[in-house]
Amino acid sequence: VEYRNGFTLKTSPLSYHFFKGKRKEFENARVLITDQVISDVAAMVKVLQACNQAEAPLVILANGLSKDVMTLLLHNLNRGAIEVVALRTPEFGQDQYVAIHDIAHITRGAVIDISSGGEITEDALGVIKRIVIGQDASTLYYDKPVSDAYLKRVASWIEKHKSPILQMKSSERLS
Repeated sequence: VEYRNGFTLKTSPLSYHFFKGKRKEFENARVLITDQVISDVAAMVKVLQACNQAEAPLVILANGLSKDVMTLLLHNLNRGAIEVVALRTPEFGQDQYVAIHDIAHITRGAVIDISSGGEITEDALGVIKRIVIGQDASTLYYDKPVSDAYLKRVASWIEKHKSPILQMKSSERLS
């Protein structure tokens, strides 16, 4: 994960059907974040309706989509009802956990833990000012600064880990 004027993460689309070119760019997109496979079609219909009413594109970060959810998203995309793209969550293991929680904090959204009974609702959606999505990486540009309390939490995490690799990753995360 690399940070600049935005937050760049190495990720790829869950299906290349979401692309009609080499990249997509959205303004004021809603962001749905989970580290699980999304299979609840009814909940996704409600999220799509909320995004459609807000006239906002939808960016999904997930480990996967069921066939039914994928069909729902692609059908609505091809119909022109909503702009949507589904991306694979960045990183693996602990790094994935940290990355998606950073994204959730930046977008002011929530990470939905489906395995613990978390539900997909429009209230869990974050908002990102601008996102540029490529085939190998995406950059999220945000307009609200990250809170000092969150930065202090990340800094304290750096101090308690003695491993040079973890300290390096944490320093990158803090920057």
